[in-house]
Amino acid sequence: MLEIMKKYDFDLAVIGGGSGGYAAARTAAAAGKKVVVIDGGEELGGLCILQGCMPSKALIESANRNLQLREGIEFGIEVSSSTVNIETIIERKRRLIKEFADYRTEQLQDGRFELLRGFGRFLDAHTIEVKVGEAYQQLSAHAVIVATGSSIFVPEIDGLDESGYLTSDDILDMVDLPDSIIVLGGGAIALEMAHYMEGLGKKVTVIQRSAHLLTGMDIDLADELETALTSRTMRIECGTRLQRVEKTAEGLKRVVYLQNGKEHYVEAQDILVALGRKPNTGSLSAENAGIELNSRGGIVVGLDMQSSSENIFACGDVASP
Repeated sequence: MLEIMKKYDFDLAVIGGGSGGYAAARTAAAAGKKVVVIDGGEELGGLCILQGCMPSKALIESANRNLQLREGIEFGIEVSSSTVNIETIIERKRRLIKEFADYRTEQLQDGRFELLRGFGRFLDAHTIEVKVGEAYQQLSAHAVIVATGSSIFVPEIDGLDESGYLTSDDILDMVDLPDSIIVLGGGAIALEMAHYMEGLGKKVTVIQRSAHLLTGMDIDLADELETALTSRTMRIECGTRLQRVEKTAEGLKRVVYLQNGKEHYVEAQDILVALGRKPNTGSLSAENAGIELNSRGGIVVGLDMQSSSENIFACGDVASP
């Protein structure tokens, strides 16, 4: 270690302070390594806490409670009236997420490792340039872990931009939900948001490109899930090819798609685009460090999460589905 420290500023540099990055930094620091975490996000906490797993589960719990009321008659419980207060739902979500985010911020700033609030890019496999505000500084590290996460992917669909659309980021903080919505996508994020909105009494249509929901997962599981969702008020269309998006004379949004060789359409007040996420590698200058990227822009890693550059590893969305 003494030899390494003579050559490098840090034993380990972690780019990204979300769940994966923090876990890596914490573990390395506990092993006695000198660590720096580089995070340029507007808020500390990472995707899971701020815009992913945790906020979605908070909203889903509210939807589940409302579903229980809707289905109470089957168990001999008659509810004469109930009101969904989305403002209260979002307020609860914000309070819970703030608690988690504040705790993660404390962990990142408790002195076990250095924290740089800026965006990092590789100059070479061991050297990182960090933009902090308007200034730049360089640091070197023996090993690097990239944990920069992912961002929402919006494909090019004729008429989509002109018609307007929502993303999961919008839904997670939206107080005025549309009464009807078309969800483009049948993956985990799409179905979580569809479940949440239908659970609150909204009319939801899911349009999935693949032959079944949850592409890449067990078909039996996908079929059971589709049966459960469509037994409510949700409409699900699989095996489709999106053609275009239009606005109707009445101000609704129309999604036109092909299914079994025929053109169909569905209309709603709004559209949620949930067709996947893309790895955040665009500003890393990965080529300077000899890091191989796949066709999606994600870092190619082996079973040990090592990249094509032997001292650089990656974890989380930036290197996996």
